[in-house]
Amino acid sequence: MGHLPAVSSEEVDIESSLIPFDPKYGVLSLKDAFGKRLFVNEAHLEASVLANPNLLPKEIRPMEAAICRQVPVSSFKPFQMDRADICYFREDSMKDGTVPNDVIELKIETAGKNAAEQITRYLTWFYTFLEEKGSKIRVYLAAPSFAITEKSIPPKYRSSKVCGIRGQ
Repeated sequence: MGHLPAVSSEEVDIESSLIPFDPKYGVLSLKDAFGKRLFVNEAHLEASVLANPNLLPKEIRPMEAAICRQVPVSSFKPFQMDRADICYFREDSMKDGTVPNDVIELKIETAGKNAAEQITRYLTWFYTFLEEKGSKIRVYLAAPSFAITEKSIPPKYRSSKVCGIRGQ
């Protein structure tokens, strides 16, 4: 039995050896996990991606960015505020780091009209807050399949970098 000194006055006893996290203990690919319906809920999908960003396509991995989860996307509706599942804040941050550079919205079911409306709400707020600089924010939607197309996003936001991810 191991022993770890606690920061508080309360002692913590470990009854077995510690096992460091390794991606092999979790989901190995989004495509496989989506196909086998391995995610219990969106929080499970979110935790899997945060623990192993290599699940994401190479071009949207966080690299040197600060990663945050459940980020409020509008400061104007405190009660039922939209929260983006995962956001990256990079060195070239916007509005002194109060606005993310990248947003990843996660779905464990087919992304449909509600997902498109959610992304549209994000984009509406970004464009309202940042005006044309809102087009610099990259928004990704990860889902096992899509019942929507690019046309589900209003034309004025199509210049934004909006992309669907089926997993790899």
